Amino acid sequence: MTPPLPPVTELVPHRPPMILVDEVISFEKDEAVVRALVRPECPLLDGGRAPAVLTLEHMAQSVAVYAGIASWMHGHPIRVGYVIACSSMTMSADDLRAGDELRVTVRRVWGDEQLGHFECSTSRGGDVYARASLSVYRGALPQDALGKGVPA
Repeated sequence: MTPPLPPVTELVPHRPPMILVDEVISFEKDEAVVRALVRPECPLLDGGRAPAVLTLEHMAQSVAVYAGIASWMHGHPIRVGYVIACSSMTMSADDLRAGDELRVTVRRVWGDEQLGHFECSTSRGGDVYARASLSVYRGALPQDALGKGVPA
C-alpha cells in the first residue's frame, strides 16, 4: 500500500503566493491529475481576471508535482525544473477568473531524470479549454534556497 502523498507544497519548489496548484487528485506511473483553484489573492490577477495563458504555469507546476512525486517515491530530493519548450498550445478561453477551479492532467510521454516531455490539458467545469506539449529540464535545487523559497 502506498503511503499518503505529501502536499503539493512539498513537491513543488515554489512558495506562496506563487504556488498555483492545490492538491493531487490522482497519480499513476505516467500521469498525474492536479486541482488548482484560481485564488482572488493571486498576484497575477488584475480585477479578478488573468489571461488564460496563465494555465501554462498551472501545467508546468502540475508537471513539477508529477516529478516531485516520482522523486519522493524513490527517496530522491525534489529538484527545480524548467520549461524549455512549449508546443502545440491551444486555448479556447480568453481568461481565468478568481474562483475558477481547474483540473490539470499531465501525461509523461518520455523522459529520464533530467529531460522529459509531457502532454498536458486543463479543464474548467468539465470542459477542456487548454492543451499543450511541454518539454522540461530538471536540475539540482540549490541548497541555500531550501527553506528560503525559490524565486518564481
